[in-house]
Amino acid sequence: MTNKKQIKKSIDRAVEQIAIITYNCIGNPQQYENGWTNYPGKKVLLMQNGHRSERAVAGSENSAMAERIRKSTLSYLLEGIKPILPQLNHVYLYVGAHGAEGAIEMTKDIPAEKITYVMCKCNSYEKKALIREIGNKNAEIMSCECGGNYTLEKILKDIKKESKK
Repeated sequence: MTNKKQIKKSIDRAVEQIAIITYNCIGNPQQYENGWTNYPGKKVLLMQNGHRSERAVAGSENSAMAERIRKSTLSYLLEGIKPILPQLNHVYLYVGAHGAEGAIEMTKDIPAEKITYVMCKCNSYEKKALIREIGNKNAEIMSCECGGNYTLEKILKDIKKESKK
């Protein structure tokens, strides 16, 4: 077997690895478990804090305590992917109205081509400015509903559907 054939064979078996990260939940509460899910040719890592409730800090979105919960949750989730970041092909990150500044700042080490910011329209100008400031102005930005629950679920379902082709 020639080197070109060996390289092609290893590329054909390569598995695309994707992370979906939110401090809320993906879809409905308790619908998806955190961790890796395998699809043909793809592995998806779900990292969510609010998987036990509709939102991670439901009922207290504007409180100082809610802000601390969001920041510590995002810090924990993003720190968790640092060791595997070189193996990840892409990261989808929910950036909401609250806690966006910290979430965006924590992604400064993720190359623009490896991240999609999934964000609601709340404070969108400020969030986009922060993305430019950290050097990710070429990153994809996807609009979503407040909370991002159903858009993130659609992304997951699209990945699953695409893997079956």
